Amino acid sequence: MACDSTSAPDAAAPDAARDISISKDADGATDQRPPDCCGDAKVTDARDEAGTTEAGPGDAASEAAPPDGAITCTSKKNCSADGWCLETPLPQKHTLVSLWGSSPKDVYAVGFGGTIFHFDGAKWSKQTSGSTKYLYSVWGSGPGDIYVAGKNGQMLHSTGNGAWKVQATPSSFDLYGVWGSSATNVFAVGNLGAIVHTTGNGKWTSHISGTIKNLDNVWGLAADQVFALGSGGVVMRHDSVDWLSSATGVNVHLKDIWGTAPSNLIAVGDMGTALHFNGKKWTSHKTGSSMALRSIWGTSATNVIAVGDKGTVLRWDGKQWKAQNTGTTLYLDDIWGTSPTQIWVLGSGGAILQYCYP
Repeated sequence: MACDSTSAPDAAAPDAARDISISKDADGATDQRPPDCCGDAKVTDARDEAGTTEAGPGDAASEAAPPDGAITCTSKKNCSADGWCLETPLPQKHTLVSLWGSSPKDVYAVGFGGTIFHFDGAKWSKQTSGSTKYLYSVWGSGPGDIYVAGKNGQMLHSTGNGAWKVQATPSSFDLYGVWGSSATNVFAVGNLGAIVHTTGNGKWTSHISGTIKNLDNVWGLAADQVFALGSGGVVMRHDSVDWLSSATGVNVHLKDIWGTAPSNLIAVGDMGTALHFNGKKWTSHKTGSSMALRSIWGTSATNVIAVGDKGTVLRWDGKQWKAQNTGTTLYLDDIWGTSPTQIWVLGSGGAILQYCYP
């Protein structure tokens, strides 16, 4: 159930590590998840209290036929009734936590132990990152300009040729999210309110965020509509000059945000929380789930998808949230796509789910 202003305080202390890892990585970081979250590649039917697994009539993505030129699913085995297919064998064993691409034939996934994978439309291939650190987030302005943010302020950059170079940042804090409105306006956020910025020249400078809360993610609509959010219900907006606080009325850990306009934003987080912003105030949605929601993405105001713990996938049709059957209890960390029928989800143990048109 969505939380309101009377919700329990955020369980994570301001300096706690982001709770997305699944086992011990090269830096010794450990996860707070139950030890049985990963399982193996076998797909099992699992539902939480979110309820039905059937897509409703407003579910445009479920009903859509494969478009001409669509990327064929790399595996149509181990598929749920709603068309979510777990790729097996898994590309590797490390947990993948962030996903971005410039097209269906140019997709990146990053995670544990400096792991970077690239999808060319047919197969996933591992790239050499030169790092053993936890990589938390990937974003690019295009196929030749990709950033990966990670542990201890690490920032990697690639021109799309498969090689990655370190860019120095002024932060030693873990950077959990990276996003830009253009190649010349890129932000990364992280622990204790850390925010760094680059104009694309390879140099990063610090921003004063005005908060000491952990910032889990950054996303935006334009240069003057950039949002960072995180622990304690914090949401900050950058108006191209300053970072301004936006009161949400909740005290839960918010993990991701997406929207179609400044008056239509949705933020998701712990305990099944989904908040809607109408341009003036935040209000709670009833999601029907108590699972942590870790990522959100959409194609329109009536086709928004949130993913989270224990295989949770919820779809917003503009009126209500409906649970989808993923056929797995894996922890799902990120979702990204290019269209209603081109969608990928990342999860624990190196899992990759692809939407394969039920």
